[in-house]
Amino acid sequence: MSDIAPISSGTLARIGPASVGRASSSVRAEASPSRRGTDQVEVSDMAYYMSQLRSLPPVRQDLIDQVRSQVEAGTYETPQKIDAAIEAMFDDLGS
Repeated sequence: MSDIAPISSGTLARIGPASVGRASSSVRAEASPSRRGTDQVEVSDMAYYMSQLRSLPPVRQDLIDQVRSQVEAGTYETPQKIDAAIEAMFDDLGS
């Protein structure tokens, strides 16, 4: 069994609020110039991409459902849509 000895309280004095007043002229502290550091933020690639995703317009679920049903029915891919997709791809590539 462990025996814990009491802590000696010694002479305890009541602690009151510190007196507020002007410092005497002989104890004047020299003001050191305050130097502010600079803050730096590093953003991970994942955080960058997540912020880009948040800035995209909302998903148009009705359009997704419409295209999905056309793909399942085999009526989505028409020669005109394929030509338009190829032209858009060339425009994106700068050709």
